[in-house]
Parts: sequence; structure tokens; C-alpha cells
Amino acid sequence: MGFICRNFGHKWKDCQCVRCGMMRSEGHAYHATDNPCVQICSNCGSRKATHDWEGPGCIKTCRVCGVSDGFPHRWKYQGGHVVCSVCGETKHKLVYTIQNCPVSELCCEICGKVGGTNDGTDYGCDFIKEPCLPKNGAKK
Repeated sequence: MGFICRNFGHKWKDCQCVRCGMMRSEGHAYHATDNPCVQICSNCGSRKATHDWEGPGCIKTCRVCGVSDGFPHRWKYQGGHVVCSVCGETKHKLVYTIQNCPVSELCCEICGKVGGTNDGTDYGCDFIKEPCLPKNGAKK
């Protein structure tokens, strides 16, 4: 910030001070882009998105431009299941196949995947990252 702006204040033109070049988060001069949901400020390049999200569960799609929100389910282990902490969808249903200390083993009743739980986590093998497909290979 320059001497004049420090003592007398900024002289704003949209989102930028014409004296010192400082940017602010208001007064942007937005203009349209190729994407009907995104606008860009012609002064500073700031982007503003106005998506109209729709869709079941966690994964949403913009009804105007078709982009996905990019925020998939947030999986966690809860009560013998791997469930989404946001929408409640279940991915794996886990049961103990071996329960001997210090090694235990879990198996998913849906896809048949097996994993140990002696690695410091309560779901053993990474059931959270792996997809769950029924044993016959069809999508559930």
C-alpha cells in the first residue's frame, strides 16, 4: 500500500485500487465465459460460479452446464458397515470371520472381500477406498 492510500484511502475502480493496485473482494466486473455457470472478473481474474445443483445423495450435477460437483461420498466405518457420513449410503457390510487377538479378520457379506484388522484401524484392509460389487459381479 502506498503513502497516498495509507493516509487518504484507496481510490477503487471496481475491485482494484487505481493508485496502489491492491485488490478487494467486492466490486468485481464479472463477464460471461464459455460455461454459462461461470463468470470471470475482467480486472483480477476472480471466478464466480452460479451452478444449480441437483441429484440424489452426495454426488450432484449442475442442471445448467452438466458439471459434477466433484465431492464424492465421505466413507467411514460405522457399526459393521462402511457408510457415507453425509447421505448414509452403505458400501460394505462387514462381519468378523476370525476374531483372535491380536489378529482379527473382516469379510464383506456383499462382495466377499476379506481384510485383517491388526493394522491399527477398525476396518483392516482398505474397505473405504475399494468399491463394493456383489459376488456375482453385477452392480448393486
